[in-house]
Amino acid sequence: MNSPSIEQNRASYLLLSGSHAATQTENPIIARLSTKSKRMVLRCGNRFKVFPLARELRNVTPMVTTSLNNIGVAWAFSCYQVVSLLSGFSILPDYVVVLDLLSTFFDENVSIVERKRLLLESIVHLRRLSVPPPVLVTTQPLASVKEPALNELKIVLVSSAKSFYKYNLLNQRPWILRNYGQ
Repeated sequence: MNSPSIEQNRASYLLLSGSHAATQTENPIIARLSTKSKRMVLRCGNRFKVFPLARELRNVTPMVTTSLNNIGVAWAFSCYQVVSLLSGFSILPDYVVVLDLLSTFFDENVSIVERKRLLLESIVHLRRLSVPPPVLVTTQPLASVKEPALNELKIVLVSSAKSFYKYNLLNQRPWILRNYGQ
């Protein structure tokens, strides 16, 4: 498998799928990118933790405060908020990282038809945001989705991505870091 490169995926978003321990991959990516430029992190669900990110930044740069100031974080707790936040990004950062996107679309209080409509609208915004800056989207392991209606959402997300990668974090440094100078 070729390693993904955000730089090569400017026409659409790059989708990474991994375990909830994915911060071992997401934080190094965000840390390396934040030393160079501004980025927006859209946190869906409840997984993004700043302290491990700060710890990772200390391994990357002595300018931890400057790098942390380069990171803007927005929280989305529902699929409606995801669309609203993505549509509101008018001043584009150099990179956009969307963490655990599908978690907000698993809300059983919203009809599956509405969730699919909102996901498709989100994908339009992800594509808009990916020109020119690249967009990285992460999601939980897609194999863990058992309900057929939800399976359709993951198929839409995967088929709309320019590239889709699964990662396994058992005792290894994330392979994606090779594209960021490590």
